[in-house]
Amino acid sequence: MPNKILSASLLYPSRAGATRLCAPSSLEARNFPREKVDRFDGFSTPGWRTFLPRLSRFSGTGILPENNLPALYERLGVLAGRPDVCVESLGNVKAMPIHLLRMPATGAGTKKNILICAGVHGNEPSGVSAVFELISEIQAKPHLRENFNFYILPCVNPYGFKTVSRRNENDVDLNRAFAASGQENEPEIDVVKPFFEKTSFDLVLDLHSALPKRDGYFVLHRSTLQLLGPAMENFGKAWPVLSNGSKPYQEEAPGICTSAPKGTLKDYLADQGCPHVITLEAPRALAFNERTKGLSRLAGSIIDEFAAQNKAIDSH
Repeated sequence: MPNKILSASLLYPSRAGATRLCAPSSLEARNFPREKVDRFDGFSTPGWRTFLPRLSRFSGTGILPENNLPALYERLGVLAGRPDVCVESLGNVKAMPIHLLRMPATGAGTKKNILICAGVHGNEPSGVSAVFELISEIQAKPHLRENFNFYILPCVNPYGFKTVSRRNENDVDLNRAFAASGQENEPEIDVVKPFFEKTSFDLVLDLHSALPKRDGYFVLHRSTLQLLGPAMENFGKAWPVLSNGSKPYQEEAPGICTSAPKGTLKDYLADQGCPHVITLEAPRALAFNERTKGLSRLAGSIIDEFAAQNKAIDSH
């Protein structure tokens, strides 16, 4: 099955390997054949011709609607038309592409790599939507664009996102399956692991939502209080931080916890050598749009603090 990528109105089949779609720019100019794909997720050719025009009703701005796969693909198509974002498909699971967004640093020299993931659990759509809010924030801050390479996986589990399911089609929780060894990986993990294995990261943020009983935002980490303490303190000036108990997690400071489950994306990448891997949890008790905005701001607060501390190190 060839990989596919959806632009604002069309899917683009690749000739070989992962597909990429970048706006012509100094980064890279690529010409893709404008061919309609005759099926996607069970639709026949007539089905797609009926379905694709309806994508225009999804706006390219504003908060991405929850668990709306066509709207997600439309938004990726909008981003692909920008000169500073490259959108590619790492591969497909049941004809649904798993996309990677690259935002290379604009400054010269070696830069640190930041990875942002969302949609590992499909029933936690605020992470997927928060990705696009966060991209807008990053693009508005020249010092971030100049000094960091951003890699973004907006939806690791498209089947779960489409069906509002925590698990994938095989009824597996992907966030307990990343450390699997000696056995066959889940298809979504097979798609993303080669990228993880060939790229080193300095900071990883994995966006999730917590149970409704949680009264505020919190993080689960393999990082340091030196980074997370100031970031959470700044975030907490405008947004609620977890205060009504962290069990079964171990709370080290307000809103800053560690967790024991194995096989998580967090632990897999930390074991691969990333010094800062952080799972961000948003309280589902908040309305979706507010939950999304807060999750984006928490991610932005951590990135801001990471940038400030790295600037301080570089100045010495």
